[in-house]
Amino acid sequence: MGKPKKKREFKEYWILILGVVIILLSFVAIGTIWSNVQRFEKLRHAEHENFTKNISKTADYFLSNKDYVDFSKTRKLLKEINFLDEIAVFIDGKQVLPSADEKITWPAQMDAKDQSSFLNRKTQKLYVQQNLNYHEENQARIKTIFSLAEYQAPKNGILQAFAVIGFLLLILAGLGIWLYTTHHKLKKTEKTKADMIYGITHDAKQDLFIINTKLSSLLGKLDENKKIVDLKKDLKISKESTDSIYRFVDNLNDQQKLEEGKTEIRIETMDITESVVSVMQAIEEHMAKRGMRYKYNKNTGPFYVEADPQVLKRIIKNLLHNAMKFSPFNTEIGIRIEKQEEMVRILISDQGPGIYKKDWEKIFQPYMQLNPNKEGMGLGLATSRKLAELMEGSLGVSNSVQGKGAEFFLTIPTA
Repeated sequence: MGKPKKKREFKEYWILILGVVIILLSFVAIGTIWSNVQRFEKLRHAEHENFTKNISKTADYFLSNKDYVDFSKTRKLLKEINFLDEIAVFIDGKQVLPSADEKITWPAQMDAKDQSSFLNRKTQKLYVQQNLNYHEENQARIKTIFSLAEYQAPKNGILQAFAVIGFLLLILAGLGIWLYTTHHKLKKTEKTKADMIYGITHDAKQDLFIINTKLSSLLGKLDENKKIVDLKKDLKISKESTDSIYRFVDNLNDQQKLEEGKTEIRIETMDITESVVSVMQAIEEHMAKRGMRYKYNKNTGPFYVEADPQVLKRIIKNLLHNAMKFSPFNTEIGIRIEKQEEMVRILISDQGPGIYKKDWEKIFQPYMQLNPNKEGMGLGLATSRKLAELMEGSLGVSNSVQGKGAEFFLTIPTA
C-alpha cells in the first residue's frame, strides 16, 4: 500500500518540483555569467594598469631627454585613436604635460603617492597613475584616463538579459503555481466526485435493497395466499426508502439547476408555520422509529413570509433530516419559530456530536461531508442555503457545542 501512495504524491507535486529545479538552474546560470563579467572587468582594469606601466617607460625615456615635443605628439596620437581619454605628467606635484593651462579634473582618490587606480562607475572613467623612475627623488608621476563606456554597452545588455530572464522566471513561477493549484483543484474535484458517486450508489443501493426486500416479501405472501397483516408496515418502509432516494435526486437536481442559474422561485405570501407542521407530520413516524421526538415552540403566530412554499418545505425537510442523521437514538430535535425585525427565523437544534466553529462554513460547500460514514451526498445544506438566498433569506449555524449538538437557523423575509 505504501508504493501507490508515494506515486500519487509524486504526481501531485511534480509540476512544483520541476519549476523549482528550473528556477535554481537559471539562477546558477545567471550567477556564472555575472561572475564571468566581473572577472572580465578585473582583467580589463589590470590590462589598463599594465598599459600605463608601458607608457611610463616611454615617458621615462622622453622626460629624461627633455623631449617634451615628441611625448606630446605621442599623447595626441593616443587620444586621436581613442585609446585613452587623457594622459598627464606631474613633477613635484605640478602638471608639466600637457601645459598647466589645460585643466584636467582628477578625483581625490588619485592623490596617493603609490601606484593606484580608480574607477568612477557613474562616468565609466578609469583613472590610473604610475610613478616614473627617471627622477631621483621619485616625485614624477604619470596619470592616465581611460573611457570604459564602450565596455558598458555589453554589460548593460547582459543586465537587460538578466531582467528579461528574471521576468520570464516570474512568469514561469506564476504559471507553475497556477498549474499546481489547478492540478490540486482537479484532484480535489475528482475526489469529491468519487465520494459523491460512492454516496449516491451506497445510499441508493441501501434504500433499493429495502424496497426490493419488502416487495419480495409481499409477493411471497401473496403467492402463498397468506393473510397480509403487516402489509401497511412494509409499504410504509418502502415509501420511506423511495422518499430518501427522491430527496437525494431532488438535491442533486437542485444543485445542477443552481449551478446553471436555471432555478425558478415562485414567491407568494404564506404562513411559515404551515410548512413547518407539514414537514414535521411527514417525517414524524420515521423519527419515532429512531427513538426521536420533537420539541416544537412557535412562540406567537402566525408568521407570514414571502417565500416559495415548495422550496421552503424542501429546505426545512433537509434541515430536519440533517438533524436526524447526526442525532443519537432517543434524543430530541428542537424547532423554534420567532420574529426578528423584518425576518422570520426558524431554529432547528439537535443533540448530536456538534460542529467545530472552523467548519461552520465548510459544511455548506457542495458535496462536503465532515463524516463520510454518514448517509447522503453532502448536498442538502449547500442547496438549501442557495435556495434560501434566492428567496432573499439566509441559512447558517447559529450555535454549536462540541459533544452537545448544533443549532441551525433559517431566515425568510416577512410579508
